[in-house]
Amino acid sequence: PRSMASARQLSDNALSKRCLACEGFKEAMGAAEVAERMKQLPMWVLSEDGKKIVRQFVARHFNAALEFVNAAGAISEANSHHPDLLISSYRNVTVTLYTHSVNGLTENDFILAECFDTEITVDYSPKWLKSVQSPIMKL
Repeated sequence: PRSMASARQLSDNALSKRCLACEGFKEAMGAAEVAERMKQLPMWVLSEDGKKIVRQFVARHFNAALEFVNAAGAISEANSHHPDLLISSYRNVTVTLYTHSVNGLTENDFILAECFDTEITVDYSPKWLKSVQSPIMKL
């Protein structure tokens, strides 16, 4: 599997979709717009309060989890937009995206989620993959 160790390895496609300066956002997206955008992100779920998007998975091992977090960090830093990244139980990964300045979702969150989904190949736990019914996760 491909790993992403630094922003220098990102494709032109990922870097062509850049986040806007967070200070430019006055308010979060409305619920209808968020719902429409969520249709494009099958690996993400909307938080109960509708203010965050979350992706969770189990990596094959700690190193695979760490590679994802490092790659996500590089993409985030290149875009100056930073998610909450968590590794728990040595290989469970949780990514939470929202725009801190508006305490809700903006275009930046969806751009970053798309970059994570298209630019980072995850070495998933085979057992976890079998338990997931979504076809997108088995690609």
